[in-house]
Amino acid sequence: MRERTTAGLETIASTRARGRHGGRPRKMTPEKIAVARQMYAAQTYTVEQIARTLSVTRGTVYAHLNTAA
Repeated sequence: MRERTTAGLETIASTRARGRHGGRPRKMTPEKIAVARQMYAAQTYTVEQIARTLSVTRGTVYAHLNTAA
């Protein structure tokens, strides 16, 4: 079991060294985050409208609006 665990960890390290990361792709790209912040700053759109425009949930929009720019 120890050998298999060590081999798996080495595989993860080599994969990351090549610039690859696992997991699900993020819905909010840096471009979408910028658009959401601009729309929110304009104060003419609701968070629901912003979410619909970007095809994400309101929670996702709030999560990225509350993080530092």
